[in-house]
Amino acid sequence: MSCAALLSELNSAVSSASALVFLAQTVKDYGAIEASAELYERALNSADAQKNIPQLPNMTLNLAHTQEICYRYSDAFKTLFAYLLRFASTKSVTGTGRDSTPPLKLESIVAAVKGVASDLASPLLRSGEAPNVARYQAMPEIFDAGHIQVQLPTEEDVKKPTPKARNPYSDEELNILALCFTAVKILYIAGALQPIPALVHLLGTRHSHRLKHQTSHLL
Repeated sequence: MSCAALLSELNSAVSSASALVFLAQTVKDYGAIEASAELYERALNSADAQKNIPQLPNMTLNLAHTQEICYRYSDAFKTLFAYLLRFASTKSVTGTGRDSTPPLKLESIVAAVKGVASDLASPLLRSGEAPNVARYQAMPEIFDAGHIQVQLPTEEDVKKPTPKARNPYSDEELNILALCFTAVKILYIAGALQPIPALVHLLGTRHSHRLKHQTSHLL
């Protein structure tokens, strides 16, 4: 499916990031994945040109996920890495700052994977010998390993209202975390294993004692 005919009907809306995202989501629902990726890329470029910085993490994530569906793992990683590199010195994830968890700085993520984007399929990333990539290190210990993860509720528990979980992260921080987690997934799928332990060390502190999968607007 070509987007040319569709875009020709948009007139001035062709530069509207919101309109392009809506179209990308619509054609994706109908199975036109490559066209959806093209529209998401146009939306991302449009938002960037209009300096709509708050929208960039979410649009970057949508584009990367769509490229992933198309098996374009190298493109998906480059999409994610471009955002991480651009904001490496200005963005971090701190949460509420009420606990002792250190801030996650994007420059640390970039330092671990800066040599990956040039060739995601390099066999050196499988053997652990790729230059400019974090060296292999032992995986961190899982903080709740060996503990029972499920507890059956009692009759009293069922009667009690479930308290709403407090989310310590802003929407932007959640999307940045989702970008990082997606990058790890794509590295694993593509076989680029060398930097993954370092990334697990960096990102693992964000999982300890947190509810999982609280990212917003992933698709």
